[in-house]
Amino acid sequence: MKCYHCNTDLNIKRGLRYNKNLNIQRYYCKVCEKSFTSYKNRYIRMRNDKEVIDKALELRKTGLSYEKIAKQINKVSRQTIFKWRKKYKPTEEHRKNISLSLKGRKNKDLK
Repeated sequence: MKCYHCNTDLNIKRGLRYNKNLNIQRYYCKVCEKSFTSYKNRYIRMRNDKEVIDKALELRKTGLSYEKIAKQINKVSRQTIFKWRKKYKPTEEHRKNISLSLKGRKNKDLK
């Protein structure tokens, strides 16, 4: 398990996070001294699908404003997208899929 803050393997198991439906393993990074859960569990209890979150973050990386992204997705506000950029990083699998679908498009094409 790699730390998604600093991308190192120097971490240890540090208890469980108890949810109503399941228990999630927590990890502690010895390098950056932050705790985290596994990548596959980071979207639990979210109102939006992980595809929507990843798409919004990828569109932000292309240079679109929060307002234009919110209009394009039609499900979330610009404030929500702003909060997502700190909380989540796109998973590698969706990063590849979205990058392929956006290949060759410019910002003016995404209006």
